[in-house]
This record gives sequence, C-alpha cells and structure tokens, in this order.
Amino acid sequence: MSEERIERIERNLETVTERLDSQIQLMAELRVGQVVLNQQLTQTQRQLGETNQQLALTDAAVSHLVGALERILPVIQIQQQQLAEQNQRIDEHSRRIEDLYRSQGHILRRLFGESDEGQSP
Repeated sequence: MSEERIERIERNLETVTERLDSQIQLMAELRVGQVVLNQQLTQTQRQLGETNQQLALTDAAVSHLVGALERILPVIQIQQQQLAEQNQRIDEHSRRIEDLYRSQGHILRRLFGESDEGQSP
C-alpha cells in the first residue's frame, strides 16, 4: 500500500474515532439527563402523592365542617327565633310598665289634688 493511502486510512480512522468519542460523550450526557429526569419525576410523583393526601385530608375536614354546620344552623335559627320572641315580650312588658307608671302618676296626682291640665300623659 502506498503511504498516501495509509495516511488517508489513518485520517479516516481518526475521524471515525473522533465521531465515536463524540457519540460516546453524547450518550453519557444523555444518560446523565435521563438520571436527572428520573429523579425529577420521582420527586414530582412524591409531591403529587403528598398533595393528594393533603387534598384527602382537606376534603375530610370540609365534610366534617359541613356536617357540624348542618347540625348547628338549625339550633342557631331556633335561638334567633326565641330571641326575637323574647325581645317582643320585653317590648310588650316595657310598654305595660310605661302604661302602669303613667296610670300611677295619674292616680297620684288625683290623690294629691293636682290637676291633669297642662300635664303630658
């Protein structure tokens, strides 16, 4: 073989070797990328699991609160109704007391001989 041909073969071998080295390096980088991606996927799955647990706990807490409110609201409504009725009775009693005081004042004025003229009831 001629020297020129040997040099060409050597250059071709060097080119092939460089390409193989480059491909090996790219494959190594790809593998590192896959490992990092797998770690990120694992972490994301873990976080999703934790989030799902938190959502389940939140749903349970909300359901518990809804149940409590369903029991409490009727009681509150009854108490509000009772308070309104009591306020109405208090208002009626207050009016009766005012009427009694006016009547008592009228009776006292009559007893002591004072005139009702010019006096407001």
